[in-house]
Amino acid sequence: MLIDAAGSQASAALEAALNTVPLHEGHTVRALAAVLPDEATIFAGSSLPIRDVDVFWPAAAPGHRFYGNRGASGIDGLVSTGLGVAAAGAGPAAILLGDLSLYHDMNGLWSVRRHRIPAVFVVLDNGGGGIFDFLPPAEHEDVFEEVFATPLALRLEDVARLYGLDHCRVREAAALRPALSAAFRSGRPGLVVAEFDRRESVRGHRACWQAVADAIGG
Repeated sequence: MLIDAAGSQASAALEAALNTVPLHEGHTVRALAAVLPDEATIFAGSSLPIRDVDVFWPAAAPGHRFYGNRGASGIDGLVSTGLGVAAAGAGPAAILLGDLSLYHDMNGLWSVRRHRIPAVFVVLDNGGGGIFDFLPPAEHEDVFEEVFATPLALRLEDVARLYGLDHCRVREAAALRPALSAAFRSGRPGLVVAEFDRRESVRGHRACWQAVADAIGG
């Protein structure tokens, strides 16, 4: 019972904290969980996406099936793996990836049209490898962006057009649920991009973690 109470307190604290911080990965995970039907497949990419699913996804519906895969270098082949999972599963499929993960296996998107896979890609576009902003290398500002963060500055709307995907870009937390809901209702393959700042993401995460610690007395 104590564990159940702590979980409820943590979830409520997360929800309240998300209402006070700028858009980041946690908002996207929470919104995705809210709009998916009871029967759905979720493929969570490596690095921040799978960690944020672990932290921010509320109690999952019994029919939610979660998958993940760590490539040879962490993010290799995630587009193709996610599409394979989507093709083999039943119900709608969400493939949650960072912008670098999408880029590293971008040509895997060709399979969407070839095999008529109506998956929705939800891309966390934080302008590079956002997980490194949480780690000690972020203190080395002279080399951090080029060596660790490696921002792409790709126009993901052009990527969507190249591979025949619907595209929507979101920059405000309040717009996430409508955008994701519309993408899944369409029944077509899509690319929903949540765009935010990496440094704001770090501040937002830490505010959420602190809110949970305060709520459960940790």
